[in-house]
Amino acid sequence: MTDNAEIAQAYDLLGEKPMSTIEGTVDVPPATADAPAREDETGVELKRGAFLNTIAMLASNLRGVFIFLVARLLGPAALGTFSIAWANTDLASKIAVFGLDNAITTFIARSQATGNLARSRALFRAAVILVLIQSTLVAAIGITALLMFGEA
Repeated sequence: MTDNAEIAQAYDLLGEKPMSTIEGTVDVPPATADAPAREDETGVELKRGAFLNTIAMLASNLRGVFIFLVARLLGPAALGTFSIAWANTDLASKIAVFGLDNAITTFIARSQATGNLARSRALFRAAVILVLIQSTLVAAIGITALLMFGEA
C-alpha cells in the first residue's frame, strides 16, 4: 500500500500543482481505530433512550396497580366512575394531540440526520403550537359540553 508521501510525489511527476504530504493527508478518512469511540458516543445516546423508555414503561404499568387499588379500596361504583373518566380523558388527549406526537418524530429525525437543525427546531415549535391550540380547543369544547349537558 502506498503512503501519502508517494502520492504527493506522483502528483509532482504528472505536472499538476505540487502537493505537500500534509495536504495529501487532509482528505484521508479517519482511521478505523477511531470507530470504537464513535460507536461509544452512539451507545451513550442509545443507553439514555433505553433508560427513559424503561421508566416510561414502568410508569405505564403503574396504571394497572392504581386501577386494582381503586377497585379494591373504593368498590365497584368508584371503579366504574374512574373507568369512564379515564376513557374520556384518554379520548380527549388523543383528539387533542391528533397524532402529532408520533408523526413529528419522523420529520424531526430526518432533519436532524441531514444536519438541518433550524428545520428540526421549526418543526418542533410548529408541532408544539399546533398541539397547544388543539388541546385548548378540545378543552373548551369539553367544558362547554359539560356546562350544557352536565345536568342531564
